Amino acid sequence: MSQYPQVKFIIDYKKDIKNALNFLSWHKNDPYYLEKFFPKHLHYILDKKFTQKEKAKILRAYTQKYFTDNKKEFTANLKKIKKSWQKIAPRYFKLMDKIFKDHKWPQGDYSAVASIYNMFPRHIEEKIFFFPIDRPHPEFVNKVIAHEMTHFIYFDYLKKHYNLTEDSKIKNKPDNYVWLVSEIFNHIIENWQPYNKILKNEKKRQPYFGNKKLIKKMQHNWQKKQDIDWLLDKWLK
Repeated sequence: MSQYPQVKFIIDYKKDIKNALNFLSWHKNDPYYLEKFFPKHLHYILDKKFTQKEKAKILRAYTQKYFTDNKKEFTANLKKIKKSWQKIAPRYFKLMDKIFKDHKWPQGDYSAVASIYNMFPRHIEEKIFFFPIDRPHPEFVNKVIAHEMTHFIYFDYLKKHYNLTEDSKIKNKPDNYVWLVSEIFNHIIENWQPYNKILKNEKKRQPYFGNKKLIKKMQHNWQKKQDIDWLLDKWLK
């Protein structure tokens, strides 16, 4: 597996504080995503009576305390997560080779950062993503890791073959179209039998965004021809 990324797993409450504050800032006018990101018992801070500064203070204290109080449990969870990922990683990477036609993974250090929140942002250029540390089943965490890792190779492939990034705009398409296509692609692959066999998705994976029409369209495309270039030409050209 030397030609494949070696994921470094990190537990650092300061990084998750930054993660929470960034999400709070990015989506300050989007209560839908904020309610999905923060656990229900923190939804009270979304009330307009709290300033951004007050919200940040609450989140800093909450995150630090949560990590401190559960340090032993999180350390044990991480050990299980690393072992579980290492077990399936060779098969996952071989499947990515097949899908992306032996496209080389972008070089660099890949970091998976533990989070106590409910959504798991990624930073493509920095090769950093977040994963749940407080879930009891490593198999669920594998799904998160694989989802984000697929994004890394997908966007590197897009850059090389289409000169597009996650933030690129395509004429006559919504501003977030390139991102949307990436999420639909992941959704289709995650419900593909060869992928399911590795990640053990017993139930059909559900996307966290809408647009069933586009999902159905790409699903039909992929069933017809499992060729990444043919597929993306239809969606991005």
